[in-house]
Amino acid sequence: IGHCSVDQSFACQLKYLKDQQQGNYVYFQMCFFYTTKNQQRKVRVCTKRARVESQLAFLSSLSVIPTIGLLAKKTSFSMMKNTQIQSTSVSFAYDQNIASTGSMSSNASIEQIQKSLLGMSCLFFKNYCKYSKFQHLNQFAPKFHELLCFVFALYKSPILKPNVKIDERAAFMSQVEFVGGQSLVNLLYPVLVNIDNVRTRAEVKNITQ
Repeated sequence: IGHCSVDQSFACQLKYLKDQQQGNYVYFQMCFFYTTKNQQRKVRVCTKRARVESQLAFLSSLSVIPTIGLLAKKTSFSMMKNTQIQSTSVSFAYDQNIASTGSMSSNASIEQIQKSLLGMSCLFFKNYCKYSKFQHLNQFAPKFHELLCFVFALYKSPILKPNVKIDERAAFMSQVEFVGGQSLVNLLYPVLVNIDNVRTRAEVKNITQ
């Protein structure tokens, strides 16, 4: 990847194919080749260890900001037809007699990508409720309420919102590509502050802190 900047962020999904015994550790190794400003070729290797846990422990360990960052970037790149993003189809029922199927892939339509985003979210919360034996939404931890809010914001963003001008969609997708972390969350779900009665910069600063 040419011309990387410190403001860029990257996301990827990893999947192991063989069954692993609970309690064991799996290791992920990533290798980066890059050229410095002094034209020196260097390599950096990162090794991460992860413990194999139960399905419930895995779902409970979710971190909201990296998760919504991954979803936003994958959604954005799926909208680009030359990125070769591939995902398995997701099927979910949103009514007793109505089922829907979507795929978050670069060869899918915007409707299919919308359905895939909703389907993945529905299946995640369905499995979490199943393994946790939840009976009411109030049993969810606050971070899951945040995740629902941010997924809805992504669904309503210019990436997937219908009837958006192509320039507006492209500009927003470009921002999603380059930012990450809390900046990406703020892009999807900005905090709106009423400043009708604010007269000075100091008052604005106090409100937004």
